[in-house]
Amino acid sequence: MSGRIDADDTVIEVAAGEGDVRSAALLLMSEALTRLDSDHNIPAVIGAHLQSAIDALWTSASRDQHSIHLH
Repeated sequence: MSGRIDADDTVIEVAAGEGDVRSAALLLMSEALTRLDSDHNIPAVIGAHLQSAIDALWTSASRDQHSIHLH
């Protein structure tokens, strides 16, 4: 599990650098969910928990921070 995840580091760094930690986290979590969904050896409940966390983080954002690109 300690392998490198090839998320778009530039996008993550820009989001985090602008103080938008929520967006950076959503990007990373969405990338992880995509990878989990494509691996049939990982129980679906793991992805379901991650999706719940994404939904909770998404709905906790103020209206001006929502983006159709993340959800």
